[in-house]
Amino acid sequence: MREVEMSQEAVFEDIAKQYEELASELELAVAHCHTVAGHFRSRELARAGAHGYAIHGHMKKSEELLNKLAKLHAEKATPQ
Repeated sequence: MREVEMSQEAVFEDIAKQYEELASELELAVAHCHTVAGHFRSRELARAGAHGYAIHGHMKKSEELLNKLAKLHAEKATPQ
């Protein structure tokens, strides 16, 4: 029985780490949003565009992580 508990604990820890990774990606996207706003205010359009592209990359990575977590949940969830 203890072996099963440890296995579940490892699974939950892995899922928690994946959500933390998702949060970190989203936080990076937010930071780039603030940077873009500053660049637009100072009329640095090329720099704003570069950071805008970085936002898109972080959002795509976030989407991939969220899709992975959603698929994991779908595999374990049972309709009631």
